[in-house]
Amino acid sequence: MASTLLKVVIQAACFVLPWRLRRYILVKTHGYKISPSARIGLSIVLADDVLMEDRAGIGHLNYIGRLDQLVLREEAYIGRYNWITGLSTKVETPFFKGKTSRRSDLVLGRGSTIVNWHLVDCTDRVEFGDFVGLAGARSQIITHGIDIMR
Repeated sequence: MASTLLKVVIQAACFVLPWRLRRYILVKTHGYKISPSARIGLSIVLADDVLMEDRAGIGHLNYIGRLDQLVLREEAYIGRYNWITGLSTKVETPFFKGKTSRRSDLVLGRGSTIVNWHLVDCTDRVEFGDFVGLAGARSQIITHGIDIMR
């Protein structure tokens, strides 16, 4: 599995390539599972594991950080200008050590969408069911907080 910096460099270098070649490189170098009918625009995707089913898509100018897993079911779509962050459980960090069940996942069910200009924090799992949409603009989903007992 490629390091985070290497993933960014590979993806940025591939922006000028046709999608079919870019898809091939992402599958071979990152181990992503991307359906031939799925598509990623000019976006950075740093998730450890990616599964994109038929006709799923990610638009242009998105940042998808270090998630454990990104899953886009059939016809699920992430629009443009979204900032999706996470903290992979594979990253050594002093944070969230007490929460052993935490998984940094984003799962979009069949036909679901996140449109434009949203912030989604996937420190813990965020899952959209089938045909669910996050619309409007500048919405925030936050999955972490302060432990007030400490």
